[in-house]
Amino acid sequence: MNINHNSITSCLQLPSVISSLPRKSVLDFLEVSQPTLTRYQDYLNQIKPEGWDYIKGSRGFSRKSIFILCVLKDLIQTLGQAQAIMQLKPTLEEFYNDN
Repeated sequence: MNINHNSITSCLQLPSVISSLPRKSVLDFLEVSQPTLTRYQDYLNQIKPEGWDYIKGSRGFSRKSIFILCVLKDLIQTLGQAQAIMQLKPTLEEFYNDN
């Protein structure tokens, strides 16, 4: 799958000094509701893509995890939920290989 690097890199426009964010800030950054974020977390906990380091009960998310959440959101909006889940790992692998 050819990925849109501009779309993916725009997913994470956080200053480089930020290594993690609390849940509330991630909700605001992604512009999603709490139930949507929880649903995304459930998907990611099942498929465990490279870089997903969220631990249940954590108060926030690492920079890598925020990036993966953002890519998942973008894929869901573009492809729909089922295809996005199937395409997440290959999309991330292609992105990591190109950078």
